[in-house]
Amino acid sequence: MPIQHPSQASSYFTTAFNAADRTALLAYYTPDAKLSLPGGQEHTGPAAIGQAMEGFLALKGIMQIEPLYLIEQGDTCLLRGKWRLEGKGPDGSPVVMEGSNIEVLRQQPDGTWKCSIDAPFGGN
Repeated sequence: MPIQHPSQASSYFTTAFNAADRTALLAYYTPDAKLSLPGGQEHTGPAAIGQAMEGFLALKGIMQIEPLYLIEQGDTCLLRGKWRLEGKGPDGSPVVMEGSNIEVLRQQPDGTWKCSIDAPFGGN
């Protein structure tokens, strides 16, 4: 289901991620979206973002996001949250990742919202 209000973004993302629903994950992003990862890694567009997500999805984990704040101005929204991902490494050992995300969502012409900038470690 498309995001009707930015307050639904974290729930949408975690639901899609936890189900490993790549189609829904890629639908979260605008066509020109940018994913910014540590070390200067930047991935632009849903296809590149999808490739970058494969490593996270390979953990077959459960992600939780605690929204911290949302600032909406017109057709733009700034989100910040804390997330935790618990999964398993290739050898079956437990893997836990945590971070503080910053995201920019933009309202689309049809009134729904999509992410245009995603910095999952941007608040660290």
